[in-house]
Amino acid sequence: MLLHNFGEQACAPFHMTGRDALWLTGISIASASVFFADQEVERIARPLNDRNPWLKSLSPEFTQLGDYYGYALLAGYGAYSLVFHKRKALHTAVLASQAAITAGVWVRVIKLSTGRMRPGATYNDRQFTNDHWFGPLAQFDADTKRGRSVAAFDAFPSGHTAAAFSIATVFALEYKDKKAVPVIAYSLASLVALSRLIEHEHWASDLIPGAIIGYGCGKQVVNYYRKLFPATSSANEKKSQSSFYFTNSQGVRIHYSLVF
Repeated sequence: MLLHNFGEQACAPFHMTGRDALWLTGISIASASVFFADQEVERIARPLNDRNPWLKSLSPEFTQLGDYYGYALLAGYGAYSLVFHKRKALHTAVLASQAAITAGVWVRVIKLSTGRMRPGATYNDRQFTNDHWFGPLAQFDADTKRGRSVAAFDAFPSGHTAAAFSIATVFALEYKDKKAVPVIAYSLASLVALSRLIEHEHWASDLIPGAIIGYGCGKQVVNYYRKLFPATSSANEKKSQSSFYFTNSQGVRIHYSLVF
């Protein structure tokens, strides 16, 4: 599934419907609008940690929900599902992991292609004290990188935000019958995005693309899973077998089963 998901996500732009194109255009316009407000948003966000000790202590914890805490949550949820034989929980943990992996790869590709400086990296840079884009693969250029950390090249888009929204989307879709789950999942993901501003790790315009990548990867992974294993989408914990069928060119029907 993971390899197929990469392929399907890579080809998604070539299979967009008119509605998808309209939706993407709206998101692009929103992101571009936020881009022009980046400097002002950063000016407002910069002193928040110093003025609010409680925010200074909480923000780093929230930001880790898009990194170590988020991955630990998936590992713990997967272990819980194995110990207590919760098939749906196990599937959800696996799907969320695949969504986070694919989102992380696309984010890294875009980061390498854009080379945008993080806000914090501009504070002490002698040459670039405001937002700057170095361009493709700039972090591997010895002259450009001289005296600069990786933070000078990987602001766009936000990886933590993408990871948080990819995980949140899978949980929201898999447990949409429980109204509180989508609300909690997306609220936590939004707090991760906000924390990236407060920590001076990202510009405001880095966050929307990160969230969209995470949401898109999470939704694609779940949709493909449901297409392969429609029986598992019923959330019936009593079922232990997921099946689908394939008929080859000779008319031979092959039955695949995934049993937990």
